[in-house]
Amino acid sequence: MKQIRTIVLSLIAVCSAVTMLSCASGKTAWISDFEEAQKLAEQQQKDIFLFFSGEDYDGVSTQMRTTIFEKEDFIKTVGKKYVLVHLDFSNSVYEATQIAEDATEEEKAAAAEQTAILEKNYAVAMNYSVSSMPTILLLSQDGYVYGTVPYDATITTPAQYIEQVATFNEKAEFVNKQIPIIESAEGIEKVYAIDALYESLDPAYRYLMLDLAVQVPELDPENKSGVTGKYEVQLAYSNAVEAMINGDIIGATNALLAPISTGHLNNEEKQELYYQVAYFYSLMGTDYTASVLDYLQKAYDAAPDSEIAGSIKMTIDTYSGEAAQ
Repeated sequence: MKQIRTIVLSLIAVCSAVTMLSCASGKTAWISDFEEAQKLAEQQQKDIFLFFSGEDYDGVSTQMRTTIFEKEDFIKTVGKKYVLVHLDFSNSVYEATQIAEDATEEEKAAAAEQTAILEKNYAVAMNYSVSSMPTILLLSQDGYVYGTVPYDATITTPAQYIEQVATFNEKAEFVNKQIPIIESAEGIEKVYAIDALYESLDPAYRYLMLDLAVQVPELDPENKSGVTGKYEVQLAYSNAVEAMINGDIIGATNALLAPISTGHLNNEEKQELYYQVAYFYSLMGTDYTASVLDYLQKAYDAAPDSEIAGSIKMTIDTYSGEAAQ
């Protein structure tokens, strides 16, 4: 039994590092190493089709893989433009990292190798804020997300899925052309180029542009472009998140308040930051109710005609009522 278990663990480690199609067939159209995928994308001048799954618990990934993703038509067509990557987080993958007390050295080595693979894949999932399975992202060579393909039960054939992916062709072309433009541009022209890329990306993943966003206030400190405030807000959120990770709520509120004084933000951007500050203070308990109300009022006053102003006013009334009790 020990020998069989050792063989199984070894095969799991080898297969997961090489291919998600078939260990025996030798096909490598799908790979499970994101770093390797990035290298291939650069070498082959392709984008990345990134498929996150939990095959033995999400209920749909296995069917998608076997009926669509592994079919020759899909691989040939989508594989022309994309490096195909599958990162699976099945329970069985986690179980392969566990070892018995009486495990052999071979079993320990296989489990350690699988653990290393899983940790790498987990880091990728964290970077792309994956919260559910399956998740399918379309990335540029630089890792920017310009498209997401949500699960659709009516899409059941390779042809249908190919058509769905093709709807992002124009955006993919724009993103890939924009990167070298940004790299060669200077000054205000670089700001415009960065902003064009920013607006083309999926809003939920624009935080991946932080390396470019941080350059905008430096390139355009006087806000001649009219977009500097947008990036000051993004940087404020990034700094606030870092502070929250370190358990520093006051530091997070200070990070959010910092860009308000620059004069580069519009009223709704100010409202958004004030409201978030109020939320952070609410996390610290009833001792900070006065601060919550103060920043909620500032949020409302910043843009009383905005879409969320009514909700903010209701929140103020709720907090005021609770404070009076």
